[in-house]
Amino acid sequence: GSVAGKVSLGFTDGFAWQGDLQLHDLNPGVLDARFPGQLNGSLYTRGRTQDDVLTLEALWDIAGRLRQEPLALQGSLSKPDETWVLSGLQLRQGDNRLSGDAQWGPVVAGAFDIALNKLHSLVPDVHGQVRGRVGLSGSAAAPAMAIAVTADNVRQGDLTLGNARLDASGTAANHQLRLDVSEGLVALSTRLRGALTETAGTGERVWQAQLSDSRIGAGNLTWQLQQRATLRYQLEAGV
Repeated sequence: GSVAGKVSLGFTDGFAWQGDLQLHDLNPGVLDARFPGQLNGSLYTRGRTQDDVLTLEALWDIAGRLRQEPLALQGSLSKPDETWVLSGLQLRQGDNRLSGDAQWGPVVAGAFDIALNKLHSLVPDVHGQVRGRVGLSGSAAAPAMAIAVTADNVRQGDLTLGNARLDASGTAANHQLRLDVSEGLVALSTRLRGALTETAGTGERVWQAQLSDSRIGAGNLTWQLQQRATLRYQLEAGV
């Protein structure tokens, strides 16, 4: 395979670039033998940094085969001002799908739909299905996320992980999580509500959560939380 195209750089009034590349039967298996394929398509990007302000645009449209399955990948990423915008993300590989749009800036918004119906065709040695949706809202200063994901019949090699459902929502300052795992090596059911706080002046950041319900089962053993428990973790500086 090959990559051909043009790349130009400019150093007047900051730094600017523009690139237009074409892929011809590119084999990602050269980098990792577990991902053989043939990729064709185009990658385009242009942007500028001036007075510590970055603007950019990138578009990709790739098709071909990956791990013996047809592959298509499209989308664009731009930053016209202080907002990052991801538009028209579409990944199709065999029976697997991932799509979404998002923006991150003064306003945060977005949604991603996940339908990985044949994990083994995308991820080596992992079988099962993962489906769900991830939503974004709020602002860059206080982003919020809502996650609803299910996994069915997941196994890796001889290790059976089983079925799982994850529901999580909220902001760093106020969030909740529910996780249920069954039919695998370990059965798990847990519920928690947490908050990340920062102390004014010192900048100390502490995550605290209350575990309201938890049950773990392995073989003939079961551990059941009898009363609410508090979890506390102090983050390292800069995290």
